[in-house]
Amino acid sequence: MLRYNDIQRIHIELTARCNASCPGCPRNVWGGYAIPELQKTEWTLKQFEESFSGDFLRQLDRILFCGNYGDPGTCRELISILQYIRNESSVEICLHTNGGMRNEQFWFDVGTVLQHNSKVIWSFDGLEDTNHLYRKGVNWDRAWANAQSYISAGGHAVWEMLVFKHNEHQVEQCKELSEQYGFKQFIYKRALGFEQFSNMQVLDKRGKLDYDIVGPSQDYSNIANANSPQQLPEQTEPYTLEKYKQHNNNQMQRYQRNEFVFKHTKDIHCETIHNKEIYVDSAGTVYPCCHVGHASQHTAGELYIQNREWLLSRFKQEQISCKVNKLKDIVDSYYFKTVESTWGLRTDNQQRIAMCSTMCSKHKNKMQSVYESVRNVE
Repeated sequence: MLRYNDIQRIHIELTARCNASCPGCPRNVWGGYAIPELQKTEWTLKQFEESFSGDFLRQLDRILFCGNYGDPGTCRELISILQYIRNESSVEICLHTNGGMRNEQFWFDVGTVLQHNSKVIWSFDGLEDTNHLYRKGVNWDRAWANAQSYISAGGHAVWEMLVFKHNEHQVEQCKELSEQYGFKQFIYKRALGFEQFSNMQVLDKRGKLDYDIVGPSQDYSNIANANSPQQLPEQTEPYTLEKYKQHNNNQMQRYQRNEFVFKHTKDIHCETIHNKEIYVDSAGTVYPCCHVGHASQHTAGELYIQNREWLLSRFKQEQISCKVNKLKDIVDSYYFKTVESTWGLRTDNQQRIAMCSTMCSKHKNKMQSVYESVRNVE
């Protein structure tokens, strides 16, 4: 497994805060209310400087600001952190955002700082009439104006579009607009979330069904999608916070009874090893990758629970936090080696992280399928 001196890339979640409520995001329940006990942690400039020295930054090829639970655009000290990195190194910076927060001046300033070897990836899932259906809570006019302001400052912009049934007819139009308005690249992504059913339910803040999102046609389907007409049963009663808590508790009880069953493979193509990249969440907790990093919050779901409980039973959070300990000491400890050493074992509650097989299998990999459009172009 990776050692500290081998690291060439780092993926950092700057904050667990976000302005949006996307139905596929684990920070909320199907686009409705936030998950209970959501920890809205965030990096400050001081913490960032103390955890990532200039020598370490100069060791890197790329820094990715994205994350599992937050949008880096909401980080209070984002520009100061970007300026610190620029003062210390020429490393490539990639920042993902839905673009709907802050104002035009803020994003002009971001574009001014990121003049060299860097880019912002704007997650625009369609146009004014469709973007908000998945990017729930994002104001299109504000997001578009922010992107244009960033581009006007000389910023390198990429338009990245998740494709669903409601916006697949706009893919070519979005590509043309991206070229017309100064984006350097257009990418469409094959959405996850339709592995079992052809629709995704979206709730309002009270847990009541608001509307459905239907998966894309075969032309834009992820390899993991069921491509079946089977739909989720219509929800007639609100899925309240209490119901969610009860569901989460029931899953925990099933986990404790060893009733989770996951597909197992020893044939792992580890992103950490392949990309020489590690993941650090907004609390400073270090993980081998962003997939394992979902353990940072108490989300429901069998895969998330098994992932989180596997880690918690072996490592205390402060033990693997680079806001508490040195990053080198964490990466070079037995921590990463413990993860790798379990790949040959059976997948069950006690022995290995099922996330590795689910996300990094070599064959029919759904994460690679997400970016299949990019591979086809290249």
